[in-house]
Amino acid sequence: MFGDTPLVRIETDQQLQWMVDTLARTPVIGVDTEADSMHHYQEKVCLIQISDLHTDYIIDPLMVRDLSPLAPIFDSTEIVKIFHDCYFDVVSLRRDHGFTFHNLFDTMLGAQFAGLDRFGLADVIGRLFGHEIDKQYQRHDWAERPLLPQHLDYARGDTHFLAAIREYLIGKLEGLGRLHMLSEECEYLAMKQWSGRAKDPAAFLGITGAKQLDEQGKRVLRALTEWREDEAKRLDRPVFKTAPDDVLVQLAQRLPESQGDVVAMLRPGSSLARRWAGDFVNAVKRGIEDERALPTAEARERAPRVERPDGERDLGVRDQERVMSALKDWRTRVTRDRRLPAICVVSNSQFKDIARRAPTDLATLATLGEMRRWQVDEWGDEILAVVASVEVRRGQSEEGSGEGEGQGGGKRRRRR
Repeated sequence: MFGDTPLVRIETDQQLQWMVDTLARTPVIGVDTEADSMHHYQEKVCLIQISDLHTDYIIDPLMVRDLSPLAPIFDSTEIVKIFHDCYFDVVSLRRDHGFTFHNLFDTMLGAQFAGLDRFGLADVIGRLFGHEIDKQYQRHDWAERPLLPQHLDYARGDTHFLAAIREYLIGKLEGLGRLHMLSEECEYLAMKQWSGRAKDPAAFLGITGAKQLDEQGKRVLRALTEWREDEAKRLDRPVFKTAPDDVLVQLAQRLPESQGDVVAMLRPGSSLARRWAGDFVNAVKRGIEDERALPTAEARERAPRVERPDGERDLGVRDQERVMSALKDWRTRVTRDRRLPAICVVSNSQFKDIARRAPTDLATLATLGEMRRWQVDEWGDEILAVVASVEVRRGQSEEGSGEGEGQGGGKRRRRR
């Protein structure tokens, strides 16, 4: 599959410097990483794969002491760095090693903008080169050593074809007039930062089944999720591998008072019951006794309404829903009638900010929802027309008034 292309393993500082000196003279490289997120509480980069036009390299960050010589390569505006779905790679490399990025090309986004119906890396490689990629090591613990030949083949396969894929996509996107769209998306991706394990005090309310719990059940679920987070950190294992969400919800519903109660509610021989029955009972008790105020799901789902310097206010919830629905209907028509992939229009997350603010001019629209320049140029006037077509109550409270009336004149049609 890799022909005569050599594979070079980089495991010392001297080897890394030699590779960097070589890459500094190349115009384009493919890049990928492998991490251990499926196996540890705090994931880390365990491999960095790089391919130029002649060689595949595999860098072992667990052996190379100083990766800083790579910084000028990633930061260079002259060398194109090709990734496939680069978000996790970029934020992980920035988190672990402080790298900054310029001149990225994301082949997954490129495949989506090109209208490919399947855009996973294995799908694209199969379509263009007829090679079937073995996916069995997607969940491998890449922190394990030694690296076996099959591990190395899997890893190099993620970068070996990227330069050729980029050439194909550039031709497709230029023909469709969409290359500038991808370029701007990649500019945004290059700036992405690791958000960390920021603690959201209302995160437990997002668990399936949490909203159906009564107040006491929610307090218990909060205590159980706090215990799970601490335990996962102590064991250095992913949170989802410590105790499943559905088990915590079941505990919050039944409120077991003893380890025997836990054993009875879980399947016979459950390893969860054997290991953590006592912890579950203690967490349930803490939750019942917890007097802290509960956050609201609504506070987690939307930002508070904000008074604007121009005197305008964010729309109320019901008006936001009306605008959001109209925008989604418009996008459905656009993608259907013009045969466009949805990525070539506007995302739901961007729609949410537009619906909240309800802009009346292009300058305001350009500041919302991380709107891209190409989106404002291509769709700005149509989006403003859709927003203006929805009847809303600008500057009025939804509380304490009828659906169609309120102090100061009730509903009115917004005008551009």
